[in-house]
Amino acid sequence: QILVEIGCGNLIAMSPSKVMAIFGAIVMANIAIMIAMVGGPSSFYDLLVQKVQPPLVYDMPSLKGASFVVTGANRGLGKSISQILLEKEGSVMVTGRSGSKCKQVASELVEPLDIASHRATSYQLDLGNL
Repeated sequence: QILVEIGCGNLIAMSPSKVMAIFGAIVMANIAIMIAMVGGPSSFYDLLVQKVQPPLVYDMPSLKGASFVVTGANRGLGKSISQILLEKEGSVMVTGRSGSKCKQVASELVEPLDIASHRATSYQLDLGNL
């Protein structure tokens, strides 16, 4: 069982699989909102590949002190989202099925930003068997 805060200091005990299911739903909802804001999946992907950020990112406040777990972050959208979170001063745990790829991506993400390497950590995480 994992204790999860559900607001105003209220805690509830949940199984790890239930926590992961809820976390996944929240992540997918946020990605769907971002995709809709820029005109669809192809537009969203094009913006990330071309490193043109939608206005949403420019208006985002500093994320200093906030930590994020990004699944599938060793390539594609996950990697791009991790980069944006780091640029906005957040800390990111880069996760994916291959621990070595995640470690390499975490190093690649912090290098051009000239930030402390502890802000991007890596962890092998396979969500395929939930």
